[in-house]
Amino acid sequence: MEIFLRSGRFASPSLIIALLFAVSEVCTFAAASVTLAWNPSLAKGVAGYNLYYGGRSGVYTNEISKASFKGTTVSGLVPGVTYYFAVTAYDRNGLESPFSSEISYEVPLNAASPLPTLNPISNFYLTVNSAAQTVSLTGISPGAANASSSAASKKPAGKIKITAASSNRKLLPAPKIRYSAGSSATMTFKPARNATGTATVTVTVSNGAKNNNRVTRTFTVTVLPAGQTMPATLKAAAQASGQFRLNITGVSGLKYIVQASTNLIDWIPVQTNTAPFDFTDPHTGEFSQRFYRSVSAP
Repeated sequence: MEIFLRSGRFASPSLIIALLFAVSEVCTFAAASVTLAWNPSLAKGVAGYNLYYGGRSGVYTNEISKASFKGTTVSGLVPGVTYYFAVTAYDRNGLESPFSSEISYEVPLNAASPLPTLNPISNFYLTVNSAAQTVSLTGISPGAANASSSAASKKPAGKIKITAASSNRKLLPAPKIRYSAGSSATMTFKPARNATGTATVTVTVSNGAKNNNRVTRTFTVTVLPAGQTMPATLKAAAQASGQFRLNITGVSGLKYIVQASTNLIDWIPVQTNTAPFDFTDPHTGEFSQRFYRSVSAP
């Protein structure tokens, strides 16, 4: 199977919604959350909007699908961290416009409740009876220190505790966490023998505070029957300075080829790698249009 993804840098005649809207205002602020709204696109054919954000300008690691332009709240933000936001519009066929102009928001330090942190975790696709998988958990911290008007009264966050739970233990027993200190840990899991299906794993980082004391991240583990190969999924991750970055997911450990084309007829390979991985195309700006697809490597 082949999956196609059009470069969001250029709008086709059937999708003339690029740059016709922009994030226009920040409506409401709250500790560890923010509500944003934007002017809706005036173009025909717009079916909805997606809100993207992350901790670096032009690099959006989180997405809120089908966001409401009347006001979409982003929660779970870390006090003291600056976040960057952009919006895309999409039509009924799922084609997205380029990103809107970007706005940023620095979350105020919360005087009472440091919020722990944990980076997002990618989904996994495995084949039946796969070997144990080891995942690196990154971005771990107990959260910002309690802020107050007096430096002497600041209290640090408590000791970090990390747990993981599986929604389907017959398929995927509870993962094991190894953590001693610092900003990273390892998580190991292995599907049950001869079992197939999907399980949702919830990873929780807590710091022992009385409130705002935990953050959770979820990801799915899909175990496929023997002989079935999951086609890679391509997802736009960032677009800036003439470059386009894609997230490629598929069966973990299998190789996939990213191919590019300007006419959907002639395809050239641009990268071969083992899923999951990121692909950055530094030449996107050299073409009036460019398409991408991913196929399984022989």
